[in-house]
Amino acid sequence: FLTGGSGAGEYFGSGVSSSTNGNSFISGAFGNNYDDGGVGIFKKSCVQPDVPEVNVIYNPICTGNSTYLVTYGPFFLHDADHWQWYSGSCGGIPVDAGTSITVSPTVTTTYFVRGEGGCVTPGACASRTVVVENSGTWKGITSTDWNDPVNWGCGIVPIYTTNVRIPAGTPFFPTMSGLEVYGSLTIDPSASLSC
Repeated sequence: FLTGGSGAGEYFGSGVSSSTNGNSFISGAFGNNYDDGGVGIFKKSCVQPDVPEVNVIYNPICTGNSTYLVTYGPFFLHDADHWQWYSGSCGGIPVDAGTSITVSPTVTTTYFVRGEGGCVTPGACASRTVVVENSGTWKGITSTDWNDPVNWGCGIVPIYTTNVRIPAGTPFFPTMSGLEVYGSLTIDPSASLSC
């Protein structure tokens, strides 16, 4: 049963309700002081989705590998009907839909997600960046030791076929003892290599 007020008259009645596009349609025997019968249309408030948190299962990853992005926490779609993922920017290049996705970027890429569909207006995104490393890139995290895997991208010490790059700005620059091997060697400006 439905009662309420509208303008100079009051409406009353009962019927069956349904909804589409955020509006509630209630049909049956309705009337007010001036008219009887018909279908009533009553605007339903549309609840926007929460902005979720995003977790990356493996990060960084090596070139050619995959990782997983997952929405988590007490966050809800409300009146949206799916989580939509993008790369590059919020609303940028569509990637996939769902609570989790698998990605295999070839370069470091930022992914965005937000609730869409239903009656909602697309809004703010959550985002996470997946860092892609090359096995031949020097990171110099712990020391100058060329043969320490921790100092290399992907944790892999170069071999005969590895294209090695020494970038600027690392905590330590490498020192070679004379027994190290690599395929090719690039030293960026402001970087250094000691022998």
